[in-house]
Amino acid sequence: MSLFSQADRTSTVEISGLASLKIYDFIDVNVPGQGWPVRIRLTGVSDDGLATAKLDYIELDGTDIAAVEAYLADNPEVRLKEIDCKIDILKLLSHADQLEAVLPNAARLIGHHPISVE
Repeated sequence: MSLFSQADRTSTVEISGLASLKIYDFIDVNVPGQGWPVRIRLTGVSDDGLATAKLDYIELDGTDIAAVEAYLADNPEVRLKEIDCKIDILKLLSHADQLEAVLPNAARLIGHHPISVE
């Protein structure tokens, strides 16, 4: 499910069901060279109504399985680059089947316990 960080008291949000929507269909960013997006952190709202964010990426073609395996074998730590971007949140959410978030207070209490719904 989601991972909770004790340091900054945040939780990870998972979005599923994006179907054929590609990440760059709703993110306005100019990643230099080849980049494999890993994490997005929302930082505010721009004057044009889009969300401002930081996109963290690895300088690697994430579609090249051999390159990914070689990178992970050679690097004990995943080193990310960060770049500013804008996100069309409405477009993203309109394509999502589900948006799931564990709220920070609950995440602190339940820790790494599995969650089941009845």
